[in-house]
Amino acid sequence: MYKKVVLVFMSVFILWSYCYSNEEVINNKSGNYAISYGILQGGGALLGADVEILIYKNVGIQLGAGIIGGGGALTVHLKKTLQSSYFTLSFWNRGLTLNQSNTVDFTNFKSIFGPTFVYRSKKGFTVQVGSGIENNSLINNDILLGYTIPKLTFMFSVGFFHIR
Repeated sequence: MYKKVVLVFMSVFILWSYCYSNEEVINNKSGNYAISYGILQGGGALLGADVEILIYKNVGIQLGAGIIGGGGALTVHLKKTLQSSYFTLSFWNRGLTLNQSNTVDFTNFKSIFGPTFVYRSKKGFTVQVGSGIENNSLINNDILLGYTIPKLTFMFSVGFFHIR
């Protein structure tokens, strides 16, 4: 069931982006880097920011950090511009977890690695959807607070971006 929901979400965003990819990007900005900021941006941080640069035509790298998290990604844009939507191979690291006595533990972390799709609108809005394999160093995918930790995790972020 979970895999079907993730597949439907990713399919909708891919189709949505493909419908718009045939149009010319209005106000195409060809800057050197893009800054994204918002909720769950910066590697899944509560509030965070990412910086992305293109390293070859439509391929780029992205690094980010924020409140309780950080990460990086390899990006492949649908067009040869930073303003276009893109696919990523992302690594998210959420730096704090709860230990077995339900207190915050600074030595353990939860990391997620997997593909995502990022939609970028012409007006500066961005949303990211994907799924990844979760690694929790605290309990090795046993039980946390009565819930079984899935090996496949939903990845989502929403925010705004600027081209510089």
